[in-house]
Amino acid sequence: METNQTGQTSHMPVQPQKEHQWLQKLVGEWTYETEGLMEPEQPPVKSTGTETVRSLGGLWILAEGQGEMPGCGPATTLMALGYDPQKQRFRREDYLMRLNLLLDDTTYSYLSI
Repeated sequence: METNQTGQTSHMPVQPQKEHQWLQKLVGEWTYETEGLMEPEQPPVKSTGTETVRSLGGLWILAEGQGEMPGCGPATTLMALGYDPQKQRFRREDYLMRLNLLLDDTTYSYLSI
């Protein structure tokens, strides 16, 4: 980061690192099946769906998934994943959205993971 003549912080362009190049291997169309425990001492539940992953400027990827949540119906997931060269670690933002449509009302449930 630098400070310009007006005293505002400006960001230097990020040069792609090997970690950014690795992220590009995830770009494409995917199908998935997961299994996990929702509650202790209950059998595991399975979830299936598809995911589309695209590149954001060669530095980040954006993954959008569509699937079924057991007992909850359809869900959409969004994940942005990038690499921070200064901190030398990957950064991730996840969002899970469920949309339940009723005949006379629309209900939105939003959960940030």
